[in-house]
Amino acid sequence: NVVKMLNKFPDPGVENNNILASNLYQTNISASPDLSKVILSYAYWRWIEIFNDSGECITKFTGPNFTELDFVRTKNGLVLTSRNSVAYCYAVTNNDSFMIPYSGKKAKMGGSNFYKYALHLGYDGELICKYTFDPVVLDIQIDWKNRIIYGLNLELEPVVYKYEF
Repeated sequence: NVVKMLNKFPDPGVENNNILASNLYQTNISASPDLSKVILSYAYWRWIEIFNDSGECITKFTGPNFTELDFVRTKNGLVLTSRNSVAYCYAVTNNDSFMIPYSGKKAKMGGSNFYKYALHLGYDGELICKYTFDPVVLDIQIDWKNRIIYGLNLELEPVVYKYEF
């Protein structure tokens, strides 16, 4: 059912064959623990779509500092350039809300992209809180009960960081 939700891609503003391989639509898919909501975040588009368990889009919104994508046309269709910024990683969910790492920094092609922020959002798209990581993280997991964000950074010692919220 999740794949069926993805049959309509964002419009890049120029003709494009979405079937061809491209990094243009790199997505991250997360679901609420009760499987009633599906979060589709784009790695470079800076927008998020939230679907219910029937596949209907509940809301779609753009994130901070939204800019148009920079891409080139190749024989495989449209391909993003290194001039784009990284947007979102995978969302970490509970049944009422979710947190999603956000970067906003230029993409590192061939390297790891790190996230300085986590946006805590409701399933209606409303911002609950914005958290800042120092040091930056590669990925997060959340202990919702004890209100702790665990951040991973493989380039530093220790590799796991604990942030209370």
